[in-house]
Amino acid sequence: MRLFAAVISLLIPSDPGGNYDLVGRLVARHLPKHLPGQPVIVPQNMPGAGGLIVANHLYNVAPRDGSVVGLVQGSVVQDQALGTPNVRFDAARFSWIGTPTRRGGVTVLWHTAKPPILFGASNVRHVAYGKFAGYEVIKGYRTAVDIVLAMGRREIDAMNVFAWSEWAIHRPEWVRDRLIVPAPAPPPSPPLDFLMAGDALGRPLAAPPGAPIDELTTAYRKMVADPTFLADALKLGLDVEPVIGEGLSSLVREVLATPRPTIDAVNAVIK
Repeated sequence: MRLFAAVISLLIPSDPGGNYDLVGRLVARHLPKHLPGQPVIVPQNMPGAGGLIVANHLYNVAPRDGSVVGLVQGSVVQDQALGTPNVRFDAARFSWIGTPTRRGGVTVLWHTAKPPILFGASNVRHVAYGKFAGYEVIKGYRTAVDIVLAMGRREIDAMNVFAWSEWAIHRPEWVRDRLIVPAPAPPPSPPLDFLMAGDALGRPLAAPPGAPIDELTTAYRKMVADPTFLADALKLGLDVEPVIGEGLSSLVREVLATPRPTIDAVNAVIK
């Protein structure tokens, strides 16, 4: 049994109140009791660059002793596949621990939206998805929280940042008053399949390459089966559908193995 640090830092790629923030703090509350010594897990928000700041820090700066873990956005795996600038990691080499859910964002429309539909984007996945789905993309938002605020100010008409069940937590009045509605799904295509593949990664927790994660993975598996965790996850609108360890690594490799014609098609609409 390995002796864990008394404090483990958990890096979160969103502002407080964002979907990754809520999941990160949920994990920080429940994972310690399943780890030897029950260390304290301290959430640390590092928003920006569509999750690249956390991914780059976790890969290049964080110690590789299990004292630092982070939520890695699925979109950054797609960033690597697309050759996005400022990617300074190989996602296949992260030590993937687990995700509590595979449910990703659903596109929602403001109830009064009319063409042209303005779609808010904070990363290249958003940009490409919006264009392939036929929206007019508004770039430059830093995080999902910024996109939600922009919707509230009526700067945009559409977004894809939360699962539908999560909207009841983030903006219950929007759901109650039917101010937002699920958008019709665009016709399937290889580029859109690739762009949605990041959603299958859910809200994944990882450690730096080479970090010892056996006990973290075992603890994570126990956590997602814990009735107390499941009750708290339900309060956050989180559909618990966990993927642990190698299963998560396999999903990452699938995204990175996307055929070149699909990658070229996505890059063509981004540039």
